[in-house]
Amino acid sequence: MSEENKSPSGAPVPKVWAATAGSGFGGAVGAVVVWGLGQAGLTVPPEIGIAISTVCSVLIAFVAGYLTPPRST
Repeated sequence: MSEENKSPSGAPVPKVWAATAGSGFGGAVGAVVVWGLGQAGLTVPPEIGIAISTVCSVLIAFVAGYLTPPRST
């Protein structure tokens, strides 16, 4: 049975947990990327740093949620 046909419960599905964790991890990865660019001698404006961090966060959250298998029961 697919998850769409189940009755709602208060517990988040594993895909939600994975996407949430991926978002947090992605934000950290984005910060490290921006820091690395700064260490390499590139001047990164704050707006670009925020955009890089946001893109990393969104991409890793999407991949984590996509690759996590749905709940089996």
